[in-house]
Amino acid sequence: MIKNLEHVSETKKRMTVEIPADVIEKKIREELLNVGRRVKIPGFRPGKAPISLLDKKFGKDVESDVLQKVVPEYYSRAMQEAKLSPISNPEFEKSDYKRNDPLEMTFTVEVLPEIKELKYEGVQIKAVEPEITEEEVETAMKRIQAEKLSFEPAGRPAEKDDVVTMDYEVIEDGKEHKDEIFKVGSDQYPEELSEEIKGKKAGDDFEVKLTFPEGHNSDLKGRTVTFKGSIKEIKVLKLPDIDESFARDAGFEGLAAFKDALKADIRSAKAVQIRKKQIVEIIEKLVDSHEFAVPEGMLENELSALLTSERGKDENKDKDESSLKEELRPEALKNAKSAVLLNVIGDKENVTVSEEEMKEKIFELSQMTQIPPQNLVQMYMSKDGSLEGLRYGVFKEKVAELIHSKAVIGKGE
Repeated sequence: MIKNLEHVSETKKRMTVEIPADVIEKKIREELLNVGRRVKIPGFRPGKAPISLLDKKFGKDVESDVLQKVVPEYYSRAMQEAKLSPISNPEFEKSDYKRNDPLEMTFTVEVLPEIKELKYEGVQIKAVEPEITEEEVETAMKRIQAEKLSFEPAGRPAEKDDVVTMDYEVIEDGKEHKDEIFKVGSDQYPEELSEEIKGKKAGDDFEVKLTFPEGHNSDLKGRTVTFKGSIKEIKVLKLPDIDESFARDAGFEGLAAFKDALKADIRSAKAVQIRKKQIVEIIEKLVDSHEFAVPEGMLENELSALLTSERGKDENKDKDESSLKEELRPEALKNAKSAVLLNVIGDKENVTVSEEEMKEKIFELSQMTQIPPQNLVQMYMSKDGSLEGLRYGVFKEKVAELIHSKAVIGKGE
């Protein structure tokens, strides 16, 4: 099947594969017979039309369909026979096919390099203990306090940040609005409305001329109109006191237990970040301690991703693409080497991603983004055409964790 295998470089192979003529003809004949059973041919019962007639009418289309199936099949078999693991789609050279002749296809494919003396166990990294400050605990408590925000009748004239319920009419349009909610001091309406309402009580009337800017998100943008109305209700934002009662309402025995739980959460979150930094440190050490070639396609992909990220920044707006590309090339090379190492180590350790792990990752992303799982799947499918990009991300995470588990965490260097 493999006629020739050329080692263009450490990461690029050129291969010529021959598909026997009888294999192709057999598949064409089988498909023509299937067509004959499905299609009505005048003068013949279904499945009884001669193969020569079917070939004359449908041969070209069937030939095309068969080649689209047989080429990937033999490409995959050739990769297995040569014991190569491609990391990109093959680049096929033009080939002419003639019926009843073997199909000879030549293509170039990129593969991972062989890394000699690969060593990723026992990398020394520093142990870091998460430090938690009282300020961080207070910030966490205030965040929970804000979630318990409530509205209570103000019992006084309106002030900044109060929430007002009002009825009003736009005099120029004769348009009435009932039970409109407005936070005093917000940019929902021009500031003149807030100034007019401040100091007024429930039941008071108001009348004010407002000029709406061109960029306002309403049909009043760019106009000056008169609001005439009355205040129906004034409510004040009420935060609960952070005390023993607050802690018990949150499900804890008291304030001390509540703070201990928050410290544990903060410690856990910081431990995750420390672990991520340690993994980055390990991979950087592995990149520095191993010399190997990087596949051109992988380097270009990393460079393209960096260009997309950096092109929109103000400091890069006057740079032409070629000079920016040269600036980013060292970082892209470092990223590509990291990716190669993760792939090579993952292959060596037989790291795989199960369907259950994929479901867990989709659920995790759904929780983080508040996007339903099925919508997330559709997003990945529309972007990449499959979930392989997501699967590869999980694969890299698993390899990174494996490397971390084999490191020596201590005082470091």
